[in-house]
Amino acid sequence: NGSTSMGSVCASTLFLLNGIGYLVLGAALYLPALARFRPLVRWLLIAFAAVTFVLYFLFNGFRLNPIAIVDKIAELALIVLLFIDGRRSTTASAAERVPA
Repeated sequence: NGSTSMGSVCASTLFLLNGIGYLVLGAALYLPALARFRPLVRWLLIAFAAVTFVLYFLFNGFRLNPIAIVDKIAELALIVLLFIDGRRSTTASAAERVPA
């Protein structure tokens, strides 16, 4: 039984750290003071979401409950939307550099 409680403590800690990671990277993505780092932060957030997605399946297998399904869909949507945001930012930056 000791390993079960230790496993739940470890899972709770990972869950908390994951949430903190999303909050920090999400805030860093749109903080005006960090605007020059936005492309890097965007890629870090994409990588973070992708690693979180993969690790879920490594730790849990393919056992999905309704909350996990919603969470995995949200992570995939985040990755896609961050790619789209990055493309739009790159296109907008390139348009600003072209002389009129």
